Amino acid sequence: MKKLIAVISLIPIIMFSQGGEEVLKNLQNKFESIENLSANFKQTTYISSVPGSTIQGKFFYKRANKFRAEFPSTVVVSDGDTVWNYNRKLNRVVLTSAEDEAQNFSLDRFVLLYPEHCTVSKLNEQLLEKYQFGIQLIPVEDELMAFKNIKIWTDESYVLHKLSLTDHNDNSYVFLMSEIDLSSKLDDSIFTFNPPKGSQIIDLRY
Repeated sequence: MKKLIAVISLIPIIMFSQGGEEVLKNLQNKFESIENLSANFKQTTYISSVPGSTIQGKFFYKRANKFRAEFPSTVVVSDGDTVWNYNRKLNRVVLTSAEDEAQNFSLDRFVLLYPEHCTVSKLNEQLLEKYQFGIQLIPVEDELMAFKNIKIWTDESYVLHKLSLTDHNDNSYVFLMSEIDLSSKLDDSIFTFNPPKGSQIIDLRY
C-alpha cells in the first residue's frame, strides 16, 4: 500500500516535469489515434491584443486532413485535397487547394507538419489557464511561414482544446473547441461540398 501511495503521489510531478518536446509527442500520438472529432467552435480575432470579432459554429474533423467548419455566414469544407469556402450571403464558393495555408483549417498542419519547422517550448504555468498542458511553436526561419508563433493547449489526455495563431503584425486568431466528441462516426459525405444552384464559383486551384 505504501508503494502504491508513493507511485500515485509521483504522477503530478511527472506530468508537470514534461518538457515541450514530450508534450508535443504525446499530443501528436493522441491526434493520430483520432478517427473522428466533432465540437462546438469559437474563433476570436485580436488586433494588437485588442479583442475584435468573434464567430461561433460547429467543427468536424476526420482522419486524415478532412474537416468542415460551419459558421452563420460561411462554410469551409475540405476532403483533404480541395477546400470549398462558401459565403451564404454572397452565394459564392471559392475553391482552393488544401495546400493553400490562407484557406485552411487543417489541424493536421498545426499538430503534425508545422512543428517540424519550429522550436518547441512548454507554456509556463501562468499561460496554461485551465488546461493541463500547453506548448508554443516558433518558426526557425521567419520567412518559412506566415505566423510568428502558435500556442496549443490540451487536456490531461492530450486532446487539443485551444489554438492561438499570431502573425507578424501581432494580430492573433484564437480557436477554441468545446463539447468535443471523439466517439461519433462521421460520414465522408460531409467533407465534400456541392455548390448551391446559381452560386458563383471561383476556382483558384490552378
